[in-house]
Amino acid sequence: MPIPYLQHELFEPNRQLSVGKRTIENVGEAVVIDNFFSFADDISEFLETSWVPSWKNNDKSKNYVDYYDCRIDIPQGPAEFSNQHDYQNIVKDLAMSKLGYKCHSEIRPTSFNIFKWINPPESNSIQSYPHQDGTDMLAAVVYLDKTCDGGTAFYSTVDEVDYEEDEDIRFDVGKYAKLEDVVEANFNRCVIYPGHYFHGAYIDNHSSYMHDTWRKTMVMFFPTMRFYNDNTF
Repeated sequence: MPIPYLQHELFEPNRQLSVGKRTIENVGEAVVIDNFFSFADDISEFLETSWVPSWKNNDKSKNYVDYYDCRIDIPQGPAEFSNQHDYQNIVKDLAMSKLGYKCHSEIRPTSFNIFKWINPPESNSIQSYPHQDGTDMLAAVVYLDKTCDGGTAFYSTVDEVDYEEDEDIRFDVGKYAKLEDVVEANFNRCVIYPGHYFHGAYIDNHSSYMHDTWRKTMVMFFPTMRFYNDNTF
């Protein structure tokens, strides 16, 4: 049965935020916000009952073979309510005040990554492929499953391998990358960081995300002033 919702209500940010900073050695600083959404349980339920399409898939991909890597995008049209995009504005404001990154004022899509293993790796050295979101982007992730195993890993160096992320999300970070820190996932925690940091999803116990248990995160990407290099802010 369809369940109607209003975006400004479902994605209402909590007015009692706990904001801190995390210094990641050899990488940089990140902002950590706890208790981000007022109705995080409802957002998690919204994701739990959604059909989720594949993400980064092709004829050679291990997606839908050894794991499910999916993405939901909710396009952002004109705001129907003045507070519809408050959660994005909070991220941009904190990026400026805490990290010194000024983001463009445009509204970005609401996106979610949904992931679980079919055949989990035996080694904890195998993690999600480290990547960058762009040199002129500001990124944020909100953890929305209550398993919250692992978090977001940050790396100072990443070696090249002979395959791409859309072929296989699995990457031996113990062999090909230097892990500096993992910002722990907590339910309803938001982490903000510059997109040029090498980072990736990190799971301590891969069997935590199997069967009916999915890793659920909201992801946000905001172009910064360097990207536009003009006065449109």
